[in-house]
Amino acid sequence: MVKIARWNHDGGTRSGFVEDGACYPLPEGQGVQTLLDAGLEETLAAARKAIGSVAAVPLADVQLLAPLAPATIRDFVAFEEHVEGVRKSIDGVAGVVTEWYEAPTFYFTNPHTVTGTGEVIGIPAGCTDLDFETEVAAVVG
Repeated sequence: MVKIARWNHDGGTRSGFVEDGACYPLPEGQGVQTLLDAGLEETLAAARKAIGSVAAVPLADVQLLAPLAPATIRDFVAFEEHVEGVRKSIDGVAGVVTEWYEAPTFYFTNPHTVTGTGEVIGIPAGCTDLDFETEVAAVVG
């Protein structure tokens, strides 16, 4: 199965395709957004061209990044238990405010916190409490 990917290798970031343990870069100046803008048929054609003619880089030699570098992220608050836990940690009050049940709640979050497989996430100096969570994304557009 061919996958769209971004990776760091030899001091640079590239986009392209991963198949059978090898990375096939797109031409310079093209990225994942180029593929998304082109549509499925052109992306499949680009994959065939890259895999058939571009020198591969072993997957083991690259650091995979998140496939997209988003300009913005909207994070929806979808689980009642999570809302209650956040409220309790901030306000010290149990329960969920009634407004949460009336409309979807989201907030803008930092797009620079998106990481790829195996990336190291540092703990800031002086940090005594660290809250983290794993998110699942749906890419629209």
